[in-house]
Amino acid sequence: MVFTTPDGKTFETKKEWKKHYLSLLQFKNVSDQHDLVRRAPIVNGQGFEIENVKNCTIMVLDNSEQVQIDAVEDSKIFIGACCSSVFIRDCKNCTFTVACKQLRTRDCDNIEINLFCISEPVVEATTNARIHPFNGSYAGIAKSFAAANLSVEQNTWYKVFDFSKDDASLPQPHFTVIRKRNPEWRVEGGEGENKNPVPVESDSATGDEEDGAAGSAAGGKTTAFSFDQTQEEVEAILAQQRAEDEAAAAEGVALPQAEGAGDGAALPVAEEAPPSAGSKLSVLGDADVDATVTEIARAANAAGFPTDETNIRFILKKLSEAQAGTQ
Repeated sequence: MVFTTPDGKTFETKKEWKKHYLSLLQFKNVSDQHDLVRRAPIVNGQGFEIENVKNCTIMVLDNSEQVQIDAVEDSKIFIGACCSSVFIRDCKNCTFTVACKQLRTRDCDNIEINLFCISEPVVEATTNARIHPFNGSYAGIAKSFAAANLSVEQNTWYKVFDFSKDDASLPQPHFTVIRKRNPEWRVEGGEGENKNPVPVESDSATGDEEDGAAGSAAGGKTTAFSFDQTQEEVEAILAQQRAEDEAAAAEGVALPQAEGAGDGAALPVAEEAPPSAGSKLSVLGDADVDATVTEIARAANAAGFPTDETNIRFILKKLSEAQAGTQ
């Protein structure tokens, strides 16, 4: 039996095939190289690792699973379409063009990220990160987005959460959101349409924070996290907070504005303490329930917990019944 890897090489044993294929899913311990490229169908939804790289240009022009980027200096990296998380750690003086479902950085300095991201990006122990709209294109990029289930209609690249916003030891700014799109990183060659699939309109979508020195906001309230929390836990917290915000709005409870957001004027807060999450669910009208269900389902799927609105409705119904039973 012959085993063939996506680059066309053949092997007599599966062990040899696997060893070679895994070597295609990484760039490690390299320097001063500017032609490090993986095109479809090499990666084809598999995870990818980039580690210990200096002064290189790397392009992963295919749909991928989780991507881990560690210990990279003075380099440019293009991640075409990741259906999961992209982790950027211990990197400095680098430029990234990334399309992904989730983005997290840690221990990074002086990095620039041209970003498309389904869920809110997260930074920690990071300083002088400049976040721009996605600027990449290569032949077949629209197919990569589709294969990675990245909908260009859902782009929260500018809603950055800072795990270390209260860490005085880190130089400011931790991050800056810059809504101007950088010059296009267009990779020639290959087959298929070569056009950035992300609409320009999403570049200027209204966000909560412009500068990492001001903190992170969601639903009008400042939210703090720890890097010990997983992205899934963060998404669950955000989903719960949005549901509570919508329920409070339905009851006429004004929510405080995040510090540094908007014109800086805080909205008045009702003197009466807001009701518990369970009782809030019971007062939602049909339209509000629909909005809440859609938001929670979207957050759950973005966090890697496949679900649908039927399941969410069932959970909300049980929560409402349980709350009613305690009153």
